Amino acid sequence: MSVMELLIILVPIAVIVLDYYIAKVFERIAAQKGHEGRSYFWWCFLLGVVGYFMVASLPDLYARPVYPYGSDRAADQRPASPFDTADDLPEI
Repeated sequence: MSVMELLIILVPIAVIVLDYYIAKVFERIAAQKGHEGRSYFWWCFLLGVVGYFMVASLPDLYARPVYPYGSDRAADQRPASPFDTADDLPEI
């Protein structure tokens, strides 16, 4: 068996295994967003990049808590909006 024949056999197997693990990651992402993940595994496994974009564009069905700016939570590092802290009416 030559090197070329070995590559013809091993490369498709490696691509299928890699696609499987990537599809498992996107299945987990879909489940974290609140969607049934198993069907999205098959979309990603069979269609590749199309399935990845589909999972990435899914809406998040879980309401996540919003922490005030300056809290010790690492998830909140965005700048505060002027509308977040303004309790008074603006002066005219």
